[in-house]
Amino acid sequence: MKKAIIIAMCVACSVLSAGAVFAGDWVPSGANMYYTGGNIGVGTTTPAAPLHINGSVIGTDLSGYSTRWSFTGSQNGMTAGLVSPNYPYLQGYRDNITAAATAPLLLNPFGGNVGIGTTAPEFTLDINGTSAFRDNLNNKLIWTNARTTASYAGGSAHTQTILTGKTYYQNSTGGIGGWYLNFASPEISGMETPYIYTFENHNMRMGTVDNGYRHAEIEISNIPGRIMFRTGSWQDPSNTPSNPSGVRMTIVSTGNVGIGTMSPQSLLAVNGTITAKEVVVTLTGWADHVFNDDYKLMSLNELEKSIKTEKHLPGIPSADEVKKNGVSIGDMQAKLLQKVEELTLHVIEQNRKLENQNRKLENLQTENETLKKQMTGLQENVKR
Repeated sequence: MKKAIIIAMCVACSVLSAGAVFAGDWVPSGANMYYTGGNIGVGTTTPAAPLHINGSVIGTDLSGYSTRWSFTGSQNGMTAGLVSPNYPYLQGYRDNITAAATAPLLLNPFGGNVGIGTTAPEFTLDINGTSAFRDNLNNKLIWTNARTTASYAGGSAHTQTILTGKTYYQNSTGGIGGWYLNFASPEISGMETPYIYTFENHNMRMGTVDNGYRHAEIEISNIPGRIMFRTGSWQDPSNTPSNPSGVRMTIVSTGNVGIGTMSPQSLLAVNGTITAKEVVVTLTGWADHVFNDDYKLMSLNELEKSIKTEKHLPGIPSADEVKKNGVSIGDMQAKLLQKVEELTLHVIEQNRKLENQNRKLENLQTENETLKKQMTGLQENVKR
């Protein structure tokens, strides 16, 4: 009945407007009827397609749910309608239009941009207005203010200025920053909760937390080139960037590495004790020049005077200097070797003197024995 009414309306409109439609052009086929005379125009005298309607179309399917179009002549097509009086929709369908049998709806699958709220879309999907992405746990990211502000919602709500080309994510645990990734609970019981997030001042931190206490963390600081490694157990409820709590190792922009210090002044600065099986120091300027023939060795008398005056060996830093500036291991080894070599030369010199004295003593002993023998002979001659 409904189809007959629609056909009659089309025929009447066509006859009144153009006078070009004849009853003989309508051919019955069972319960259906089709037109064989050319194009039909409704609201136009120059139809450009088999059915050309210049105006609005209102229709309802048999279920009263929506209007359907099938562009392929099959049961697959597109449906539009109202979920409620204030919520129209557009949906692809397959075989029927029940809510459980929907089909994908493709927008510009062969190229081009799709714009919502804009006539000049710049991206594959360009939304001029507020948009939200959510899952079934009510974790969502809301974009607003023409791509300048992102509002995070879920377990907590935050608003953050955003920039084009950036990615922003946050789940139901909340957070403030340019990028935030966190896992609300560990996958395995007993494991700590991992997290990765950034701050407004461009710090980036990743690590683990358990019951509000952080146990391990790597922080890429907003101070150019600085990386900090933390261990231990500390609380940082405000997520303060560059908080010194628990810092074990720091890498600064110069390439210096600090262990136990956040301000290393050399390539490797260790504030504490180092334990190693072996340490190899390479340097130039070893102390073998002490054995050169032209080396001027300080006499023992001069050495004694220097020690009494300076209270330390010549060429060796004093206790105050070591306390203030520290000690270069390689340089100190060379200086100590120089003192050992100088001491060796003194020992050699003293040994030479001792040998000379021993020879003289032996000669004196020999002469003394000779004199004793001569004295004994004289005494015997006198007795006779």
